[in-house]
This record gives sequence, structure tokens and C-alpha cells, in this order.
Amino acid sequence: MKKDPQTLAVFLPALRDALLKQGLSAEAADFICETVKCGGSPPKIRTLAQYQDAWIVCRVAEDLLTALDDGSEAALWSSALAHRCFDFEDAYLAEHGHMPLSPAPQDMEGPSGSA
Repeated sequence: MKKDPQTLAVFLPALRDALLKQGLSAEAADFICETVKCGGSPPKIRTLAQYQDAWIVCRVAEDLLTALDDGSEAALWSSALAHRCFDFEDAYLAEHGHMPLSPAPQDMEGPSGSA
């Protein structure tokens, strides 16, 4: 029987492993997973470094989940984090007149801005 990736019991270990592979520290990966597990909201993104990390987490979660709108705890948290990224992009654009530079690591495709 295949395990449902939308359940936290399956999603969180996979998320942690994937975050470590993307270069996040074990402490950061554990904090993120614990936040999801406890039902906490993603923190507000205030810096470009936080934006890059949040964007990586969004991409990893998106790759792991089979649906982003099924109402599961994992999907709800992932969507909330994506909205935090959008909010940061909007605020950055308003302040600087352009989108933040691409948050993607070199080996990951993603959006790109211009400076």
C-alpha cells in the first residue's frame, strides 16, 4: 500500500531530507518541520536570505505534495508559506522598484527578477 504524501507522517521526513539535500542546515530543517507539525504559521519574511530559504522550502514542498488544495495540514502550511513569499516580493517591489533576484539555487529552475 502506497503511503499518502499529504499526511504529516510521510511529508515531514521527506521534507526534512529534501531540505538537507538543498543545503539547509539540520537545525533549520528541524525547525521548519516542527513548525509544520505544531500547526504554526510560517514566519513573516523580512530579508533576502529568509526569502531564499522560504522559496526553497516552497519548491521542495510543492515537489513532495500531490495536491496543494486538498485541505491537508501539509498543503495548508505550504500554501501559507507561498503567500509569505508573495507578500515579500510585493513589498520588495514597492520599496526597490524591481523584484528580488532569483531565489533559486543554481541547479533549481525558478522565477527571476532584475536588479
